[in-house]
Amino acid sequence: MESSEYRLKEIDVKMIKIFCGVFLVYVGLVALLPGIVGYWQPDWPGGVQITTTDSAGNEGERVLAVYRFNDKLYVCSNYWLRGWYNQALENPDIEALVDGERKAYTAIPVQGAKHDQLLTKYTQGFIYDVLYGFAPRKFLRLDPR
Repeated sequence: MESSEYRLKEIDVKMIKIFCGVFLVYVGLVALLPGIVGYWQPDWPGGVQITTTDSAGNEGERVLAVYRFNDKLYVCSNYWLRGWYNQALENPDIEALVDGERKAYTAIPVQGAKHDQLLTKYTQGFIYDVLYGFAPRKFLRLDPR
């Protein structure tokens, strides 16, 4: 009887190790994907380039997908790492290169029913959610200044 209990414990330990290994690979993939996307984004077709400023006055540029809804422009933070989004919240006066024209905008966080409408209209799908670790999507509306 003892040998069968010992064997069950070995299997349990092995399963825990496999689960932990798969989980660590998954976390690594979730951490790696935004970096890969960030590398390719400067050539992202149809994207907008936004320039944000942090509290120290340092500018940062990102290329983001643009969403057009009811004649308004929106950008979205799709990843857990969202420095540009936090910078835009701190200093909402940003610049964006949209359709080849650089303009000044005010970044307005989208919440409530409008946020839900955007999530529904621009859903990414389950595979996307899995690949990006189910990061909550946060939208900003770009209002011309």
